[in-house]
Amino acid sequence: MKLALSLNRRVTALAVLLLPILLSLGVWQLQRAEEKRAIETRYMARQQLSPLTLGELDNVSDQAFLPIRLAGRFDNRHSFLLDNRTREGRPGYEVLTPLLTGDGRWVLVNRGWIKASPIRQDLPVIPPIEARVEISGTVYIPPDEPFLLAEQTFQTVEWPLVVQAVEIDKFAALLDRALFPQVIRLRQGSAGALQVGWQPVNTQPQKHVAYAVQWFALALGLALWFVFANTNLWQWLNAVRRGHGGN
Repeated sequence: MKLALSLNRRVTALAVLLLPILLSLGVWQLQRAEEKRAIETRYMARQQLSPLTLGELDNVSDQAFLPIRLAGRFDNRHSFLLDNRTREGRPGYEVLTPLLTGDGRWVLVNRGWIKASPIRQDLPVIPPIEARVEISGTVYIPPDEPFLLAEQTFQTVEWPLVVQAVEIDKFAALLDRALFPQVIRLRQGSAGALQVGWQPVNTQPQKHVAYAVQWFALALGLALWFVFANTNLWQWLNAVRRGHGGN
């Protein structure tokens, strides 16, 4: 039995259309994994630097992941709850509270994660910090733009305010005060810190690699389907197994 080719037009068209897409998605996920590894490496290197003051930070163009120290008072009346933040599978929020520094500047500080109530309408009680504090943290600039299904609008403002993404300009307008353009993530042990344990990226490189494997597996499955649908390979293999291949 001879190996023969007989193209199925529909299968061929589908394979020609989908195979490049599946392969490109796999390659893209591998590129994303490499980007995330580079971010993690940069984050770890910058965490070893001495903390800067806010004034020193103003003179640095690339501020991402730099350590910083601040002193001031938290505005306990105006906290933001960043929604859809999970820890170990539990739903919750990240608490962002403005801090008034000694030189009269306002900085939005991410104090960490707090557990959500089983009842959606019941917002968590945020522990207030009344005294003047000295804190240390890290400048956080997200590597990607926040994903929003719709533009954030705040028709009715009740504090703490639940938000879907950090938008400094809008928050500054709500508070009617200028805010430092970046969020500061508190370090473990700082006054006011909740559950921190920050990761520099939301999606780990290993997950991107796993996604890439899935796309490549689909591409392989499509390629095998194309071969078996357009040839008599299966019958030919059976013939070879029985000792009649090539005749």
